[in-house]
Amino acid sequence: MKRGLNSVFICFDDGLFAVVLGIWQELYHHRIDGFLDILRHRGEENPDAVLRQIAARPYFLLILTPETLQNESSSAWFLQQIETAVQLQRIIITVITPDTRIEEFAPKLPPSVLKAIVARPAIPVQYMRFGWSMRQIRRQFRRTKLSTAPLPTEDFPFLFRSQQVMLEYTPTHQTLVLSDYHYNCALKLHRDNNDRAAIQEYTQALEIDPDHLSARHDRAVSWTVLGENQKAIEDFTEDIRRYPGRAISYFGRGNEREKLEDYAGAIEDYTKAIFLDPADASHFMMRAVARRGSGDEQGALSDYNAAIAINPDYSKAYFNRSMIRGKRGDKAGELADLNKAIETNPQYASALYNRGVLRRQAEDWQGAIDDFTRALAVRPDDVKSLTMRGVVRVKSGDNAGALPDFDAAILYGPDEALHYNNRAYVYTLLGELDKALPDADRAIELDDTNSIFFGTRGKVYEDMGNVAQAVADYRKALELDPQNEEAARMQAYMDSHATDAQSG
Repeated sequence: MKRGLNSVFICFDDGLFAVVLGIWQELYHHRIDGFLDILRHRGEENPDAVLRQIAARPYFLLILTPETLQNESSSAWFLQQIETAVQLQRIIITVITPDTRIEEFAPKLPPSVLKAIVARPAIPVQYMRFGWSMRQIRRQFRRTKLSTAPLPTEDFPFLFRSQQVMLEYTPTHQTLVLSDYHYNCALKLHRDNNDRAAIQEYTQALEIDPDHLSARHDRAVSWTVLGENQKAIEDFTEDIRRYPGRAISYFGRGNEREKLEDYAGAIEDYTKAIFLDPADASHFMMRAVARRGSGDEQGALSDYNAAIAINPDYSKAYFNRSMIRGKRGDKAGELADLNKAIETNPQYASALYNRGVLRRQAEDWQGAIDDFTRALAVRPDDVKSLTMRGVVRVKSGDNAGALPDFDAAILYGPDEALHYNNRAYVYTLLGELDKALPDADRAIELDDTNSIFFGTRGKVYEDMGNVAQAVADYRKALELDPQNEEAARMQAYMDSHATDAQSG
């Protein structure tokens, strides 16, 4: 019986049984045929058959721990297995557990054995990242032309018995490997934006190991992505019950409560996260968001200040603080914060847009156009920036330059009445009334409650010389909004053409 190319003998010393079982199970799950001397742990020793297993397999997986070779009764047998692998020129893969240093074994190992062990870099097994460690181990198994010896027929029962025992142990030790395996599958699915499937893998990991340090928290994150806020809260709450000292779980639950407008609950969670980890600026940042939502602007301002003190490059904190300052009428403070947000993140489209609005209000036309242009370089389909840049271009006298912006706004927002009204207005300014009228009609078709839209179409009709239609639209505009900014002009037109309108 000749073993497959992905076939390995697992060599281990006493005192590492659980980890070895975990490694075997992971290899077995990935169809890598592994053998270890499990029967010795049940008093069924067969050293000759074990050594023949080394000859039958091209790979030799050596697991070293700080306790290796400490037990004299097992050390001799352990060394005999390694020496057999070296003599047979097996491919030796060395795995070390935390705090293991190969150089410390040098005085206890024959030079030929030590040379074979250090020929390849040792692979560290990280208990908290067992799946990652196993991926590094599996990568060592490549196709090889190394010859192996066929197993004698009399060894088949021994081999079958060994595998059956291993499979019996699997349920007991699944928490070491299978839970982490499902967890790592879930992480990959999450990275691939398949959170529904990721949740299934997280759930399997938790069914195997309810105390998994990360699976429940990360399942909550996937629930969040799917918009299942209440399920996310349930997972975060259970995570907090099991691990009450983890700030990240309070923070996550606070985020979900804030989304549900449970501002008091969110503030409570963020406050706990701050207590556990006061050096994390995001904790102050999100408590500020919750406080602002609850109406506590002064508390929010204090938290934004704290977040910025911890992280002076926190662009989002500057941006959020700018909105509070702007609401309070502090235009200079608002502009300063927007400048800082853009300085720390030059691609911050929302900050660029808001600064463009401020510059428009200050009649800094070119500065506003520059900001909207930069925002559009980041988000080319942002209809707000397209619309505002078009409006500012009209204000600056560049009517022809505004047309492409309104064209694009209509492209990205074909059902928005405002975009058609804006383009109709520009066509009117350019004297292209035959193009203005269809746009004005479309705007009113989409929204017949807006006074401005009737005013725009009234101006088109006025310029066309259609007095009756102009008067009708102006009258409707004033009916909808007597305070329309063009009210005086429209009323004056209607008064001066009252007779013409009646005769028409």
